[in-house]
Amino acid sequence: MYLSAQNRIIYNLCCRGGKVSLPAFQPRPPLLQELITFNGGPRANKFMHHIRQYNSIFAFTSLGVHIDRSINTGNGPYVFRINGVVHHRIGSLLPEPGNRPEYAQLYIYDTEHEVSNRLGILRNDDSSNDLDPNIVADIIKMLDTYNPLVQKFRMARDRLLSPNAPQHINQTNWDTDNTWRQI
Repeated sequence: MYLSAQNRIIYNLCCRGGKVSLPAFQPRPPLLQELITFNGGPRANKFMHHIRQYNSIFAFTSLGVHIDRSINTGNGPYVFRINGVVHHRIGSLLPEPGNRPEYAQLYIYDTEHEVSNRLGILRNDDSSNDLDPNIVADIIKMLDTYNPLVQKFRMARDRLLSPNAPQHINQTNWDTDNTWRQI
């Protein structure tokens, strides 16, 4: 690594010795600028205290792995060791009848009750009562505005709710070749 004549950092071991230039980060949306701070007042403090729970309720997928639990037998630090293939579980776009929506389904299914559905994910967790529904609603609006993946899922929701949508599409899964499959 060294500084070029234009005072740019050049990395030798990656980025093809400075031939690959990554764009600068975009500024964070205003809501995140307000919430991600340790001295931003009670609302920011509440968000930062529960940031992992907020992150969990907006996840699109869950981690699919086989965790090797035999390694943590002593008093040493916790080790997260994975055997086999790491993959993401996304599931179907709509929940099975009688099941609550989860992960990516929350961006499509029953979005009129999205805040309560998201808060319901942590219903067995004591910290779920500590999450602020107004923060959840504001994050939903922010993601709808700034996140292109959320916008794609909202478009899928709109198509499923469209009067022109085929009536037989009520439960669907993605096949591995990215085609719809009726289940």
